[in-house]
Amino acid sequence: MYNIRGDELMEDYSKYKKKIKILSQDSLPAKRTERFIALRNMINTSREKFARSVGVSAHSVASWENVKFGGLSLDGAKRIIKLAATKGVKCSLDWLVHGLGIGPVINELSIKDLPKLPEYIASGEELFVIQEMGAFYQLFNKIADVVTMKIPDDGMLPHFAKGDYVAGLRRKAEDINTLLGQMCIVELDSPNKERLLRRLTKGDKINQYTLVCDNLQPKESVSPVLYDIKLLSAAPVVRHYKLDGTLDLTKMPKEETEENKDSSIE
Repeated sequence: MYNIRGDELMEDYSKYKKKIKILSQDSLPAKRTERFIALRNMINTSREKFARSVGVSAHSVASWENVKFGGLSLDGAKRIIKLAATKGVKCSLDWLVHGLGIGPVINELSIKDLPKLPEYIASGEELFVIQEMGAFYQLFNKIADVVTMKIPDDGMLPHFAKGDYVAGLRRKAEDINTLLGQMCIVELDSPNKERLLRRLTKGDKINQYTLVCDNLQPKESVSPVLYDIKLLSAAPVVRHYKLDGTLDLTKMPKEETEENKDSSIE
């Protein structure tokens, strides 16, 4: 559970040019800054070059990255998303500002063109997973409500580890009852709409549910069982992506150039 005081949730950023509502810890300025810098590195642009490209001062970008004056503004977030799109990187505003959904997706990912970001994705494994989730989203989003999440705790060990990615197709209202006993991405009916991965069981009250951890002795500060919880939605897990170091894209063979392909045919 997020440990944010009510006064932090209601923190007023109206004195800044763009007001950003704080939904969870991931919405706080320092977290926005981390994602902003990661995205700027993915499109391989320096702070100064980015400032020139989007028409803002280097001082403004420095204030975003140094978490001054409220950190990254809504206007700044929209500017870097627009620039990233021109460089083949798709990123949602919800992810950049609030950490919701999947992260940046590189269009037409090519192994030989993976950005070298040792401080963010050392082996390219996480980047590959994000690309896979992006493909899943694009495939199903036109016919169903796709929900994705990076697992925030160790409550579902041994099969689901903290940092793994999961995806599912969201169900709401009475349809949630059809998922009893299943592993689900659940969205709590709470002010910050917290998402958890839990086994869904029936609650003692109508339209409320009990959420159970498979790991009954988690190291994280999470409750093994949450009783009679109201949910906005639940999605059974249909995709699970593990980050265990087995997929090292830096060790994979490079793609052949067109010239080499032609010579091999001869």
